[in-house]
Amino acid sequence: MKCSRSRPRITQGVKDRRPEVQWPQIVALRNILVHEYFGLNLHQVWTMVQKDLPELEKQIQRIRAEVAPDPARSG
Repeated sequence: MKCSRSRPRITQGVKDRRPEVQWPQIVALRNILVHEYFGLNLHQVWTMVQKDLPELEKQIQRIRAEVAPDPARSG
């Protein structure tokens, strides 16, 4: 999964339709990873990767399917 500013931003409408996604925490983590790299607790980051990333990936896949359905599936 790639999180980057070069990617289109997620619209507020999508965020509003998916309140189960922890949007503020995602932004906060990104800011910490980018700006506080010398102060990172690598154990805590690794724990988040193992615990939280799998569910976030599922949520993002569902959002992507909503926003841009796979044309190969339409028949």
